[in-house]
Amino acid sequence: PALASVVRKGPLYVTRCPPPLVDMHLRWWASTTSPSSSSSPPPLTTRSYSHGSHDQRRKATEASESELEAYREELKAEMFEEGASKHRTRMLRELRLESGLSSGHALAIIGHLLYEGLLFHHKHFTLAMSCLAERGLWRAAKSLLDEMRIRELQPNVISYNAAIHACEKAAAWKPALQLLEEMGQDGARPDVITASLLVSSCEKASQWQVALTHFQFACAGGLQPDQKLFTAGLSA
Repeated sequence: PALASVVRKGPLYVTRCPPPLVDMHLRWWASTTSPSSSSSPPPLTTRSYSHGSHDQRRKATEASESELEAYREELKAEMFEEGASKHRTRMLRELRLESGLSSGHALAIIGHLLYEGLLFHHKHFTLAMSCLAERGLWRAAKSLLDEMRIRELQPNVISYNAAIHACEKAAAWKPALQLLEEMGQDGARPDVITASLLVSSCEKASQWQVALTHFQFACAGGLQPDQKLFTAGLSA
């Protein structure tokens, strides 16, 4: 079983395991590419190797996992040196795309913050999901919504928009529509940003009929279309 972590929930602390999807995506990253690479990973369901024997691939995987494990230990040491609050602030700042951090290392940081119980507020999760969105890591972004619920943090429209943005970056239109349904279940009301991201994700996936349908739904639902929503609708 995965190592347990301590998560803060108000005045109480509970023991639970690290997030399965973030952990899965991180392990996948280590098994397919070097963490020093700045390119974005393909979907979790498509593992492919273009060359090299099984033994070579195994050794490369072990090396990548070893490097990420060393990185996690380095982060833990920095946390004790800086203090939890300062460390969390610096980690969330380093997650920004302009920092040049690879996707593998970004996932390692988020896993580290979750494992150490340093993400326990809406704004923490929203910032983390926004950073994942810039890299198109929608699976990891969606898993953070589940982590919020586990911590009894009800995802709001800002949280959902951050996760849908990740889907939009990766043209993952079906997961984006699934998130729209989950919004209704959580009582989060979609806004014009939600509509823009949904229409754009469908347009990027060449699903123009679905894109136009949601554009019409947004207008009929009383949302005032902004420039981004009009642009997404016209592009479709």
